[in-house]
Amino acid sequence: MLEPLEFPPSVTFQRASFEAGVPTTAFCSSDIAAEHRRLLERGAKFRGEPKDMGPVTVVVLEDTCGNLIHLVQTKIRSLAGCKEEG
Repeated sequence: MLEPLEFPPSVTFQRASFEAGVPTTAFCSSDIAAEHRRLLERGAKFRGEPKDMGPVTVVVLEDTCGNLIHLVQTKIRSLAGCKEEG
């Protein structure tokens, strides 16, 4: 849940989520390896490398506003509204 930081509970939620390592949202990618490389070249800070977890490959990155974002590539069409790989 991304909220304007003028709302005090949003600041608490954002900080706690970040410190706990919990992503606040996710974006789908059809080629997570290429997206990871592209974002690294542009200075993005990732918390690890893309990891194959069976039906999905995931990686977490830090945005510039204090949030963690999950990048997801799925191999199963019905997961998270993402398109099936390949």
